[in-house]
Amino acid sequence: MDFEKLLQQASAQELANAGIAVMGGRPAFRSDTARLANDAALIGQASVGIPDFLALYIDPQSIKALFTPMRGEQTFGAFQYGNWTTKQYQGRFEEPTGNYGAYGDFSENGTTGANYNWFYRQSFEAQTFVEFGDRDVESYALANIDRVGDLKYAAFLTLEKFRNASYYYGVDGLQTYGLFNDPNLNPTISPNTKAGGGTTWTNATNIEIYNDFLKLFEDAQNHAGGNIEITDKVKVTLSPVRYTRLLATDAYVGSKSALELIKGAFTNLEIVQAPELSTDAGEQLTMVFDSVDGRPVCAAGFTEKLRSHRLIPASSSYKQKISAGTWGLIVKQPVGLASMLGI
Repeated sequence: MDFEKLLQQASAQELANAGIAVMGGRPAFRSDTARLANDAALIGQASVGIPDFLALYIDPQSIKALFTPMRGEQTFGAFQYGNWTTKQYQGRFEEPTGNYGAYGDFSENGTTGANYNWFYRQSFEAQTFVEFGDRDVESYALANIDRVGDLKYAAFLTLEKFRNASYYYGVDGLQTYGLFNDPNLNPTISPNTKAGGGTTWTNATNIEIYNDFLKLFEDAQNHAGGNIEITDKVKVTLSPVRYTRLLATDAYVGSKSALELIKGAFTNLEIVQAPELSTDAGEQLTMVFDSVDGRPVCAAGFTEKLRSHRLIPASSSYKQKISAGTWGLIVKQPVGLASMLGI
């Protein structure tokens, strides 16, 4: 059969066997093809194309759930006290004492001494479990999911969230305190009353916000007896909701933002945004000085940030305990912390 006759008379299968693919144009079918197609009804259902899963695209990049940021250690600094076997923390408060009298060669006037007091904190160990099965892991692997890795990440995040919360709220029933309930901290003060009414920053001018910062600093100064200066290193923590109020400008101070005014006075200041400062009682502003008289003010204390215990195998599954411990917020110099509620 010559090539022309082959195109005119050959069936589609014969063309394919001859290595000829007809992608468009006039179909090269035999003249009886149409008749053959109508000889009988279809045995199967009419074609609807390919299975949908063959046209499915799975994005290899997952969308992660969002959680509030954890800023406790960034705000207060972090320090490990003991380890997971340590149950109690004992701090020492040292106070020099003395009096003097007029000098005389044979006088015995004047004495000096030292007084000591102790304070205690308790640790709290938290735990969670990671469990997974052989079939479970391999099934998720079909979708390129690291099931074990994701479960361990969830455990680590759970314990990190717990420790961060303990730095603000402590642990109920224990001598483990946080920023909001430490009994040794100075009382929280209120902001100035604003010209627009109330104490909050919602309708405050930038100079009014700046004056609230000065009021809080003065409160810290008064409690510290002059041991705190405006040039000292200090971290100011407030909620992200209130931080945006520091960025707005107004005409009262030459179109400067409150943040520019504040940083012009507090030359060694760092601002940390922590969602926990949006409390049920109102928005809180806290100054945390790095040190007072050369001694650290506080630390977010932990026994161990993370401990992965032994992997326990069962017949076709595994489980593993993950633990972490906290002391809450350990405050050594309460005068180095000052808070204002209601901004």
